[in-house]
Amino acid sequence: MKAIQLLTATAALAVVAATAHSASAAAAAAAPAAAPRPAAAAPAAPAAGSVALTPPPGAPIPGMCVFSLERAIGESTVGKAFNARMQQITAQAEAELAPERTALQTEATTLQGQQASLAADAFQQRATALNQRIQAYSAKEDLRSREIDATQQKNLQRIAVEVNPLLAGVYTARRCAVVFTAEALINVNPAMDISDDVTKSLNGKMTTIAFDRERLDQQAVPAPAAAAARPR
Repeated sequence: MKAIQLLTATAALAVVAATAHSASAAAAAAAPAAAPRPAAAAPAAPAAGSVALTPPPGAPIPGMCVFSLERAIGESTVGKAFNARMQQITAQAEAELAPERTALQTEATTLQGQQASLAADAFQQRATALNQRIQAYSAKEDLRSREIDATQQKNLQRIAVEVNPLLAGVYTARRCAVVFTAEALINVNPAMDISDDVTKSLNGKMTTIAFDRERLDQQAVPAPAAAAARPR
């Protein structure tokens, strides 16, 4: 999705079309069915002459397990269905916004070309009106972006809720004394990773998920007022 800004000053018009939230970026953000987590800090560059090595995993440690919620959901059948639906929703939002964005860009370019032939007050009046429409469009674009984010978070949470008891069952069956998150580890012996077992359990529990885009602009319907008590 793209944002448009129209700036006017001393009868000069500048039109800036900048990419704020492209559909491809939103789709890419939805592509890996990943549980949201804080971004990790970028690793420091290795010193000159040194070689960055990933240490080979040692022997499995009994009772110690690792789990990746991101991989368990991302590789599951329902996770792939979630990704596909998020891509559809993102494309629908972009299709809704694109015609209005294009019309505003065209109108702004036209007005800019007419600046020399218009009286200053007429130009300023039209530019101000166009600015108001662009601001309304930007607000709508921001709303759609927040709706897509809310949709993603809500439905990932739905899947994660289903994963929790499955994870408990797997680490009980595997007799795990402690479970670490795989994303926080550099390397681990695959025999200690229980993510695939959880994915298999999730595939046996749910294979698809249905949802629509969250509507953040809809006002909550007020509850009906309580009936007044009748006088005795």
